[in-house]
Amino acid sequence: MLSNPQSKIPVINEQSIAVCCFSRNNGYAISTPTQEQYDGDGIAGHGPGYGITTIRVDGNDALAVYNATKASREYAVTESRPVLVEAMTYRYILSL
Repeated sequence: MLSNPQSKIPVINEQSIAVCCFSRNNGYAISTPTQEQYDGDGIAGHGPGYGITTIRVDGNDALAVYNATKASREYAVTESRPVLVEAMTYRYILSL
């Protein structure tokens, strides 16, 4: 697990490494809702700023996640470029 994944993104892009970065966004940063942590709706908006191809997918749809992951791997391997996949989901809160 990377302690600060954003600090690694420029290095990954500059080296033209074929890698797929997968981020599961459940709307929380540890215990704080992301609306209170930072502006924006997720990490996918950061990818293009670093020149990285980015895919945002419905993280609750297993088939969509599979297809996005498959497409990102294919792109990364054929182009020798990094890809960022962000799966948008939500936090399940169980009440007992």
